[in-house]
Amino acid sequence: MVKKLPYSLRKDGKKWQLYDDVDYDAFWADQHQKRQDQLERYLISRFLLRTGSRIIDIGCGYGRLLPCYRDKFSVKVLYDGSIKLLKKAIEETGDTNQNRFFIAGDINLLPFKEASFDCVLMIRVIQHLFDVESSFQEVSRILSDSGVFIFSYHNKQNAHRIMNWFLGREKDNPFSRKSKEVSPALVSHHPAYIKSRLMAAKFARPDNQGAVVVKQIANLTEKISKRVPSGTRWARITGKFWAAPWIISRTRALSRPSLAPGQDLIDILVCPFCRISVKADQGGFVCPSCQRIFPARDGIIDFRPDGKDAKE
Repeated sequence: MVKKLPYSLRKDGKKWQLYDDVDYDAFWADQHQKRQDQLERYLISRFLLRTGSRIIDIGCGYGRLLPCYRDKFSVKVLYDGSIKLLKKAIEETGDTNQNRFFIAGDINLLPFKEASFDCVLMIRVIQHLFDVESSFQEVSRILSDSGVFIFSYHNKQNAHRIMNWFLGREKDNPFSRKSKEVSPALVSHHPAYIKSRLMAAKFARPDNQGAVVVKQIANLTEKISKRVPSGTRWARITGKFWAAPWIISRTRALSRPSLAPGQDLIDILVCPFCRISVKADQGGFVCPSCQRIFPARDGIIDFRPDGKDAKE
């Protein structure tokens, strides 16, 4: 079980600090979660562009998904609210060479120009958000016309919850479009709600894959073949009918500009408050308009609101 999981997402304080002490190694070490991890990586890799210019992994954590896109994009940005997790990502994945950058920031205040990326990855993030629309608007803003948005969420209307509701074991109506915090730090969203918020943010209709591993089936199929992860064969149908507890979706932003030009990270960085291009300064970056300073320490650029005041 994950250690020090936040009791609720509704608590006060800086949201990025909620996950600083979560032991994700312990979470993914569980045999069932290992299978889930393998399935998610496989489905994400199939959804990704074959090659691209820039990708941002929003909510990257300790860099779990870097192997999925490391060799497919020229510039890789690993983005998270937690400095501690980003430090672990550097330890787990190597240094900041090979056009790989680690940035701390708020999901609703992304420090990038419009159309900066041709791929945005946001896996196991929406389950921690109540305000989905603001995040979708920001993702749409930084995505180019040829880009894709790949994300996952916990599906409120999954087959297991529907069955429990009919049997009287579940009080909350799984068909209700109202999002619900179903367990500590886990917000479950209805697929129709997610779709409507995507449309409001001017995204195309999503293509869905269900990410579910059934232990008994996995035990059998793994004895026969380990060529593909358990759950792969029914991912499309469980995604189409919203039957899986986890949905991985891919969509495109509509009516967006072409990919922003530039070869270096500085070419796409802006102040998240003023939307003005920042300038490199000793020890980090500075906004020429509001004069905010965004420090760079230990390979991490800190764009968080009041990030300089956080004790690491």
